[in-house]
Amino acid sequence: IKTDNEGNNTILGVNTLSGDNVLILRINKGKLEVYDGGDENVEIASHEDYNDNYWHHIVYTKLAGLGTLYVDGKSIGTHSINYTLSSDDLWSLGQEYDSEQRSDYFNGAIDENFQVI
Repeated sequence: IKTDNEGNNTILGVNTLSGDNVLILRINKGKLEVYDGGDENVEIASHEDYNDNYWHHIVYTKLAGLGTLYVDGKSIGTHSINYTLSSDDLWSLGQEYDSEQRSDYFNGAIDENFQVI
């Protein structure tokens, strides 16, 4: 990803059909964050700013009840997963849903190699 925006920029949003947050990966005021809708908390927040207008490689993994966020090949945090994914969830890149309305658009660039596995 690449951005110089100061706002709330969603990279990956997973929301219920009614717009409740399940999982949000975003840059908020420069900090990279993982928001877990299961307990309604920011579970991982970077110490460094990533709205520096340089490219950054972002990876979020979910394995055996743990979520881990990596930036440029380095782990910046792990959390116990409280969210539950459903086949009915709305998955979106560069935005999320609030009360069924699109919001929090990513103001920057997301490389075409983005993968959800």
